[in-house]
Amino acid sequence: MHKIQSHQEAYTLCQRYMNQYVLLETVHGEKIDGIIVGVDTDNVYLDVPIKDQAQTLRDGQERFWGWGPWGFPFSPYGYGFSRMILPLTLLAALSLPYFW
Repeated sequence: MHKIQSHQEAYTLCQRYMNQYVLLETVHGEKIDGIIVGVDTDNVYLDVPIKDQAQTLRDGQERFWGWGPWGFPFSPYGYGFSRMILPLTLLAALSLPYFW
């Protein structure tokens, strides 16, 4: 895992790993995995996998395209992805996941 020392370093790393699946660690110790889909001078934009669609639906953040024949919501992309925006100043480390 690459430790991030400055705002500029966070920006440069996010640009380098654009459109790749990464593992980010925040300054609070939270680990977030997702695909970097954008970066600007203040934020990094991630598509993060929705791991538990049922929980997401309960939380009111649904992203689905209709109701399947079994009465469950469905997404054409399996569980799907949700957009997350993080300030660059929140990043402490970045790496490619071990399985990638």
